[in-house]
Amino acid sequence: MAEAAETHDEKRTTGVSPSEAPEAKIEAAHGEGTQPGDQIGRAREARRHAVERRDDAEALKAQAAHQLRRADRNCAAARELRQARVLVVDDSEIFRHVAASVVSGSGGLDLVGAAASGEEAVRLHAELEPDLVLLDVHMPGIDGGETARIIRRRNPETVVVLVSGETAGLSATARSVGAAAFLAKADLTPSTLDALWLEHGVAD
Repeated sequence: MAEAAETHDEKRTTGVSPSEAPEAKIEAAHGEGTQPGDQIGRAREARRHAVERRDDAEALKAQAAHQLRRADRNCAAARELRQARVLVVDDSEIFRHVAASVVSGSGGLDLVGAAASGEEAVRLHAELEPDLVLLDVHMPGIDGGETARIIRRRNPETVVVLVSGETAGLSATARSVGAAAFLAKADLTPSTLDALWLEHGVAD
């Protein structure tokens, strides 16, 4: 009876019976702290993330260096190109004024003339000898495609850019007549023309 009382008192004091105490201590020991395996796993994960961040930084650094080299090449090419003499051809007086304003807004282009038809464009091309011709595709009389053929046949170095309100099928037309490029009229900007001249222009 005395032993039973002592056991009961001990369980009431500790909350665990003497027979359960070793197991409880073992479980508590296992639950405390971090196991070595977990620490190693976390260290490996941290090292992997560090390597990934380093690789990302190296990739960004290489990309930035590539962009700088490309910009340097473009600047060098721009310095070597002469200022382009531009002839604008369109049967719409409004668009001729718009195109003239766009050309005037470019630092590397110089507007030398404007034509309202293919026939006038052919005549002015012979007189003015422009480097770049902005040529509307859809015009009465000699259309833009035939005008481009005549101009390119007379002077293969002339850069002809076809322009139109609709660009569907324009790629094939540009290739067939020897045009360097084609543009939607809505995309005609000074920077676009500068880029085209930089790409297709003839250096001094």
